[in-house]
Amino acid sequence: MPGPHGTRPHHARQGRRPRNHALALALAAAVLALPAGPAALAAPGPAAVERPLTGSLRQAVHQVIVLVNGERAAHGCPGVRWNAALQRAAQRHADDMAARRFFGHTNPDGADPGARITAAGYSWSAYGENIAVGQPTPAAVMKDWMNSPGHRRNILRCDLTDIGVGIREGTGGPWWTQDFAAR
Repeated sequence: MPGPHGTRPHHARQGRRPRNHALALALAAAVLALPAGPAALAAPGPAAVERPLTGSLRQAVHQVIVLVNGERAAHGCPGVRWNAALQRAAQRHADDMAARRFFGHTNPDGADPGARITAAGYSWSAYGENIAVGQPTPAAVMKDWMNSPGHRRNILRCDLTDIGVGIREGTGGPWWTQDFAAR
C-alpha cells in the first residue's frame, strides 16, 4: 500500500543490466529541456497506441526536472539530463498503473523498474525509481518525495545522471513516475 502521501520509493540498484537485453540506444539528451515537437509515448499493453504528451504535461515534466535539479544543486550534485528512453519507461509505468489500477514498482506481470528501463532501450549500470499518486502539481509531488527518506535518497544520488518523468492524469490520479539511471 502507498505511504501516507501516496508515494513509494524504489531503492536504487547497481549492477550490470542482463546480457540478453543488448539494445541499440538512441540518446536524445537535453539539459532541462524536452525535444521540440510532441514526444510520442506508448501506452502499456499489446495494443499500445502512440499518443503525444500534451503541452501542459510536457511543461509539468520540465518543471519536475527543474525542481529535481534545484534540489541536487543545493546538495552538491550535478543536474540530471532528460533522456528519451527513461522518459518512455517512466511514462509507460505511469500509464500502466493508471490503466490497471495498481500502485507499485513491480507491475502485475512481474516487471520491475530495471526490466522496464532496459526494455525502453537504456543500458543502465544503476537506477532508482520514485512513484506517487494523487499530488496535483509538480511542486506537490516533489515536496512529498523530498519529505520521504527513500525518495529523497533517489533524487540526491549524485551518481545517477539521467531522468525520465511519467505523468498520467485521470480519475484517482495523477500518477507520477521518476526514473533515474546512469550508464
